[in-house]
Amino acid sequence: MAFIQTKRAGMGELLTGTFAHLALIWREIAVYFGVFLVIGLISDALFASPDLAPLTAIIGLAAIPAYFAGQYWLYRAAFKRLGAQYDPRFKAFSMFFMAVILVFPISVGMNLLIVPGLILAAKWVMAPSFLVAQERSLFGAMGDAWHASSGNSWQLTGAFTVLCVIWLVAFSLLLTLIGIGDTGGPARINAFEWLTFHILPVLLLGLSVAAYRLLAEDDTSLVEVFE
Repeated sequence: MAFIQTKRAGMGELLTGTFAHLALIWREIAVYFGVFLVIGLISDALFASPDLAPLTAIIGLAAIPAYFAGQYWLYRAAFKRLGAQYDPRFKAFSMFFMAVILVFPISVGMNLLIVPGLILAAKWVMAPSFLVAQERSLFGAMGDAWHASSGNSWQLTGAFTVLCVIWLVAFSLLLTLIGIGDTGGPARINAFEWLTFHILPVLLLGLSVAAYRLLAEDDTSLVEVFE
């Protein structure tokens, strides 16, 4: 069985949709960043105490499942706010294993002049949305995302790249502002530095949902061809 993608989405549509969908869940995003800011501040406070510093390793490990649970919650919130279909099952663990599987080919691609990695990441950017929105296994979601991106790979890659550039600029500006305006010592800087890394996955969440809505939400967007 193969799939033919019949829908097309321009890079402008994808970027506009990204920020429009993020705006719908701004409260959830604020909570998400607030939680991780608190985690970062606690970690830095513990690190400042020689007796309690070893506990930062435990917090670091706990932050990993918290990250994927938070990402899953944001994805589901996005579909819920849109009144769209979503799978009620808890899939944060599947999202974690999806990331583990995809990080290798994307990393290899990034090492090959960067562009192949960007293309691969863009072609799989809808995979979390398929996982959350539909009753799909992680491999099924990855396959559906790959097929749904057909004919739109360059548009998705362009949008993906623009968001990465936005993140790099925001990352640099935020670190500069934090460094200039900070009077609370290194703990506050470390916490905010850590927080800035969460900006990119949130931006890509918006792209994932926008691309899914434009290219894959309706069953008719993917036409099955039996071979």
